[in-house]
Amino acid sequence: IKGWSLRALTEFKSNEFISEYVGEITLEKTTDRSQQYDFDLGYDAVREDGSKRPLNLCAYKKGNETRFISHTCQPNAYFQSTLVSRVGLFVNRVAILAKRYIQRGEEITIDYFDGKDLFDKKLGDVTLMFPPSGCACGSPICRFTKEKLDQYKKKYQS
Repeated sequence: IKGWSLRALTEFKSNEFISEYVGEITLEKTTDRSQQYDFDLGYDAVREDGSKRPLNLCAYKKGNETRFISHTCQPNAYFQSTLVSRVGLFVNRVAILAKRYIQRGEEITIDYFDGKDLFDKKLGDVTLMFPPSGCACGSPICRFTKEKLDQYKKKYQS
């Protein structure tokens, strides 16, 4: 276990609903790694001046237990973002679903970067998400090892 985590109290079948990721809608992403519980909703808010800002769901102050789900490069769960109609308005909901069968007591994990490679420019500076030692998922296919983060820094931060 790598710090905080979330474990299954029951078993989950593949694609079964586990929980909902909840939080406060924000226009700014958190840059402090210790407070980073942001989920990019994939939509922009248009301001009065016409500028656009991405909408994020931040679970740091107003989240639930799902904010403790750890990252791994080989996850057993995934995010599913959907629009739901409520009284004539559309509301974005973020479900967490089982990617495969999850046993009772097993740690629930997600790939925070949805399978994207470290050098995918859409991710931004992913080095903010990890300590200098790199990702702690321990997966044999880890995409964010210390060596890979060092390569990224040399390429983009020099």
